[in-house]
Amino acid sequence: MADNDFDFTIRPLQKGDCKSPFSLAGEEDLPLKTFFRRDAEKAGDAFITQTYVAIPSDDADNRILGYLSLMSAEIAVKGLYPIADKPRADRYPSQPAVRIARLAVTDELQGRGIGKDLVALAFSVSLDRICPFVGCRFLIVNAKRKSIDFYVGRGFTILETDKNVESPAPIMWLDLKLYAQKQAELDAAAIAAQ
Repeated sequence: MADNDFDFTIRPLQKGDCKSPFSLAGEEDLPLKTFFRRDAEKAGDAFITQTYVAIPSDDADNRILGYLSLMSAEIAVKGLYPIADKPRADRYPSQPAVRIARLAVTDELQGRGIGKDLVALAFSVSLDRICPFVGCRFLIVNAKRKSIDFYVGRGFTILETDKNVESPAPIMWLDLKLYAQKQAELDAAAIAAQ
């Protein structure tokens, strides 16, 4: 994947990646760096999260540019969001989801498209590898306040409960089925325009 003049690739985490250079300097980002260094490989081995890393396309550069960890989850949407194509879904308090458990991009490369491509991978993994085999309707994230606009730009919405709206890391969600339908419409329009 590339943004402007910077080429990078995204691949699953491999043994030893957690020892590669990865720069997050902010105090509030310390948990993201700590998870990557100490727990990402173990969590993957335990089937808790699966982590993907963005790396430079240049093999001589061994830095980690960013990472994404995904896990299964659920979201309580009863009474908040009707699922129109499954009217009786509201009888359940929660619906299945994939959670973006962690997303981080190295300080010097933020704003270069790496985070956007990591979220695009979350969409792809959810729609191509999970939804066809296991019921899963939503993609969710607990977004830090500084990241809310980033996720809104990707189509996420804050879950509208008083407690959640006031949270320092509110739950944001995206309906994967509606997202897939919109993407199919955009693809069809692009083909028709050619």
